[in-house]
Amino acid sequence: PDHDPLADLPAVVERVKIPVGVGTFSVEDGMRAFRRGASIAVIGVPLIQAADVEAALREYVQEAKAAAGGGAR
Repeated sequence: PDHDPLADLPAVVERVKIPVGVGTFSVEDGMRAFRRGASIAVIGVPLIQAADVEAALREYVQEAKAAAGGGAR
């Protein structure tokens, strides 16, 4: 069965008093993690396999900041 690995994230964020970080396998999942309350999202392969790694990273950071309401660090 398919399970959304981020399904429980809002409940975790609500219950703990520390920043919550997640590892994701896609840029889209990283953005969903931020929108669901994660303070940190780690992504690697989709970025390091990009033709222009620096441009891909810059785009990811911009999207992450927007998804986190400007509060991504």
